[in-house]
Amino acid sequence: MLIGCLSAGERFSKLLRTKLSIINKEGVIYLEVTAGRVKFNNILFSYANDELAVKKISFIVEGGKTVALVGLTRSSKSTLLNLLKRFIDPSKGSIRIDS
Repeated sequence: MLIGCLSAGERFSKLLRTKLSIINKEGVIYLEVTAGRVKFNNILFSYANDELAVKKISFIVEGGKTVALVGLTRSSKSTLLNLLKRFIDPSKGSIRIDS
């Protein structure tokens, strides 16, 4: 059991040392959310295999509203959330908050 804990600790330590793959551009303005309105505008995103995972998605969610993403497995629900959280950046298009 101790060996397993040490192994998990080593993996966690390696994760903390991993360089970020998304880097803010020079002159970035940090977001201050006021109304919470989110706008996806013509988002395109593809993973390394160049097959589009998200194809020209556009929608608006007003602040304070709840939205459900429903779809089959591999229909890009998680990808949309990862784009919103900026774990990944869109290939084209924009995501705007409060603008």
